[in-house]
Amino acid sequence: MSPLFRVAGHSEDLLRESPRSLEVVCAFMLLGVAILFIAHIVFYEWFYWTYRWAYAYTLASRIEDWIGNLILLVLTVWMIRTARSLLRRRSNRKDLGLLATRTLRIWGVLFAVAPIAIVVLAPKTLAHFHILLGLWTAAGACFLLASKRARAPASETVPMVAPEGPPPPIE
Repeated sequence: MSPLFRVAGHSEDLLRESPRSLEVVCAFMLLGVAILFIAHIVFYEWFYWTYRWAYAYTLASRIEDWIGNLILLVLTVWMIRTARSLLRRRSNRKDLGLLATRTLRIWGVLFAVAPIAIVVLAPKTLAHFHILLGLWTAAGACFLLASKRARAPASETVPMVAPEGPPPPIE
């Protein structure tokens, strides 16, 4: 067994079904962040069109703004789709998981590279090393889950489809 899996503790629990209350809370958190992203885009553009005469905007700065808005919009759509899947307890994936292993690995790389980029761009952030460690922890979790999902056949994963009959009591 690799040292990474020994350190992870109960890594076999990563493929178990999560409590329904946790899924609902995470879905609403994702929806909340998506609403904040939309509000940011709307208010930023309102501010620009209302006070554009007072600031020296250039075409380059507007293009940069629209690229940022487009990135926020793509993340918003992704968060809304993920939240919808969590609330519906259904997955369109063959292995019945919420995220593909490739998606988990991409996020793992982003979480691993982000602290390095942050420190290069703003060296003063080393004072807040706990944020950097948190991002690297998220990267490790993404890689660990992707590894477990890639090794487990689809029959071992617990389906996200709601069972027949009355819902189980909330714990």
